[in-house]
Amino acid sequence: MSFPDNVIFFYNKVINKTFGQKYSILEKLLHKFNEEHDPPEILFLGDSTVVRGSYLDDDRRSIPEMLQGLLGKEIKVLSLAKGAYHTGIFYHLINMLNRTLNKPRLIILPINMRSFSPQWHLCPKYQFLSEIEHLKRNYKNNSSNLRCKIKKYRMPFHEIQVEYPMTTFRTVGEFEECLKSKPNEYYLQIERRKQLSIYFYLHKLTSNHPKLESLKDILKLVRKLDIKILLYITPVNYLAAGKNVGKNFHKHFSYNLSILKTMLKNENVLIIDNESFGEEEFRNTFKVCTDFANSLGREYFFHAEFLNEHLNEKGRTFLAEHISGITSNILKNI
Repeated sequence: MSFPDNVIFFYNKVINKTFGQKYSILEKLLHKFNEEHDPPEILFLGDSTVVRGSYLDDDRRSIPEMLQGLLGKEIKVLSLAKGAYHTGIFYHLINMLNRTLNKPRLIILPINMRSFSPQWHLCPKYQFLSEIEHLKRNYKNNSSNLRCKIKKYRMPFHEIQVEYPMTTFRTVGEFEECLKSKPNEYYLQIERRKQLSIYFYLHKLTSNHPKLESLKDILKLVRKLDIKILLYITPVNYLAAGKNVGKNFHKHFSYNLSILKTMLKNENVLIIDNESFGEEEFRNTFKVCTDFANSLGREYFFHAEFLNEHLNEKGRTFLAEHISGITSNILKNI
């Protein structure tokens, strides 16, 4: 017996409201790693930089899909990515592997420098608090509940005071208004690019930033789970930033990168040059990081003139090829 589409729609709406929406990322993780035969060797976590393609691309594949093509069918890659996902929720997804029958041999995890900014870190809709609480309940209670009730959390955001270099803006709200604006005048477009470049990347990173603390927890967790991890710092359109903000952009951005890398070194992460690496480097380490932040020119991004981290086909191909080489070396030495 079949039901009309409007009846099915209403039924699903009632189910979602009563029991929560199906958490497809969790469902996929539990399904793939509870299969008895041939589970994925690689778990590729990520945000929108991992999956988004440009409308101008001929090849719209995500980075994990490109990586799968390069590695071949013998090595399976599972991609679990969602826009604005961050180390805070990645930790809890990885913790679910404590209760799966199988585990990946390697986790690949991007570190997006923008995720440390107030624009991302403090934004209410990017907290994913409902999902995090749902994941906690699942692994603490040894449960497999795949329906998650998404709550709307009221948090102050626009009123938050911030301190940035090279701008007179002192609240999140001022930057957010700039973000929403769509000026027609060229000089206002230039000013908007400058302010947003500052907003996204130049808030001074501190060693005790909550997302850095979550990253530390991830590094401890994968060691406990006996899983190797490859971290990579996502490319940003740094040449556009230099044009939009000025040469001091690189000074402040490099400082933030240095804070991240110091933390990684303190956690015994092997930081490698993405241009050259050898098998010997991978034999005695569980944790590897490579830095692509300043690796790509403007032609690799969606928008050549705007500071962003979304890669076009050329950029995603570059990243997939380099990650493939590093991944192959890591897997050989597990």
